[in-house]
Amino acid sequence: FKVLKASGETSRFIGDARPQNEMMHELGIRVPDMELPNLREVVDASTKYSFGWDADGVAYFYQFLMHSSLRSVYGITLVALRGAFKRLRMRTPPMGATWVPAFASAVGAALCELVAKRVKEDFKKKNKKCDFYLRNWIDNFFCFAETAEVALAVQVEFVRLCKELN
Repeated sequence: FKVLKASGETSRFIGDARPQNEMMHELGIRVPDMELPNLREVVDASTKYSFGWDADGVAYFYQFLMHSSLRSVYGITLVALRGAFKRLRMRTPPMGATWVPAFASAVGAALCELVAKRVKEDFKKKNKKCDFYLRNWIDNFFCFAETAEVALAVQVEFVRLCKELN
């Protein structure tokens, strides 16, 4: 089914992934824990640094294409008034699948690590100090930095890398 988003302009597709989640449970497939930052750590970083920004990964889960073997597991069936039906397979993970938040969080954490590494290397080449905090909370990203220059450099690299990785 579809639910109208708060903007009123678009809808969010909601799929029932409980049968697939149960199948994973029956097969003994354990969803890994999410590596979320400690909330106190985020609050402390926000008060320690003078500059910062945040970003929301818009339609974040739908940025990831599923492998063809997973596509056969997730889909929808559309039924017409006269009983004819059509089966469609999802190309991106459904929000209701238990593994999706952990996967999305891991991708976000890897993105933060790569951005941090590149920014620190760049500032080291310039022989400049570079102190900042960059973490994700699933599809939300937080950066707090000592200077506006560093905060901007992290943001520019974050956007550049997101575009590079599509």
